[in-house]
Amino acid sequence: MPDVRNPGRAITRTPNVTNTPAADAPYRHFRVRGGDLNRQSVVLSVQSRDENVDLGTTNSELGQPTPDQRCVERVAVMEYPDVHPVTLVGDRVTLREVDPIADAAAAFAWASDAAFFRYMPYEPVESEAEEEEFLRHVHGEALVRPRREYHLGIEWTGARELIGMVRLTVSSPSHRGGDIGFGVRPNNWGQGIATEASRLLVTFGFDDLGLHRVWAVHHPDNGASARVLQKLGMRREGRLREDMFAHGVWRDSIVYGVLEGEWRAQGD
Repeated sequence: MPDVRNPGRAITRTPNVTNTPAADAPYRHFRVRGGDLNRQSVVLSVQSRDENVDLGTTNSELGQPTPDQRCVERVAVMEYPDVHPVTLVGDRVTLREVDPIADAAAAFAWASDAAFFRYMPYEPVESEAEEEEFLRHVHGEALVRPRREYHLGIEWTGARELIGMVRLTVSSPSHRGGDIGFGVRPNNWGQGIATEASRLLVTFGFDDLGLHRVWAVHHPDNGASARVLQKLGMRREGRLREDMFAHGVWRDSIVYGVLEGEWRAQGD
């Protein structure tokens, strides 16, 4: 399944690779409640090798900046939405911020199951305390400003028990790009939960975070995840060869993506 734990930023775990839930129920309605939508400035900079280079000087023949000029410090200030807390309510499931203490037991129930990590590069969690540590990390990332990580718990609407998690990472703020991941506890596979939860999350990404492109990757053998992404209207964009080392072997990843205009056209 698309990695719900985001290996680049989450707590490091020993590699090991989950069947993902099949998706069979369409999404219909959602609403956002709670949470403040703030504009946060992001400062991006590249340090120069020579801070005395004249930015006004260009290559006279090509009319382009010289290599030294391209290395001069550039500071670009941009703004993008920042939301906390987040609650997304669908027909059957609700996405919400996680509670490290209250959710640890429910999360440990699936995180200790080897089947859950079959297609993700992690070993099963060995203790509830370890899973609580992961949830504390997730909770801490949600408080970072500007916020770029949205790990949200999945629960049945009207209930409080966690049945899975989804993740949206604003992986390219300057280009308005984000990637998603999802995971549902094994005894709830095949109920369309991943599709509805992911649709809520992608809608949030486009409508509230102003993203232009949302993408995901899945293990080549994980057909259930492919079906979820296809039901979201994502297109297969390619195959990354041996881009991930998991369970002692190199594996490929299949890339899916959807653009803002394509997403909105689905509702027309």
